[in-house]
Amino acid sequence: MDDNPDVSERYTFSPPLDLPTTLETFQIQYLDVNETRALIIFNTAILNLESAKGTLTDLESAVITIYEPPRETNIDEMDHKPLTFIKDFINQITSIEQTTALRHK
Repeated sequence: MDDNPDVSERYTFSPPLDLPTTLETFQIQYLDVNETRALIIFNTAILNLESAKGTLTDLESAVITIYEPPRETNIDEMDHKPLTFIKDFINQITSIEQTTALRHK
């Protein structure tokens, strides 16, 4: 890991999302650390997802942090694109279950 600060976003999902099933459907690799936290490999980046409300199988709200940017992305690019990267991840996982995601500022 590098010395750059982590970038995080908080989202609320309606209806709640079954994250493991959704990730498996998209063949996105992940490690469920416990019932409320998962490490996710998305487009070669490592994301940390921690539930703010609910479990991973009934996820109502979560904080998503980019631990490592995608391998092909240099650090200067990530300074301008981290929120777009998280948004791309959210768009993909919410598309299958027709779940809406609301980003909190």
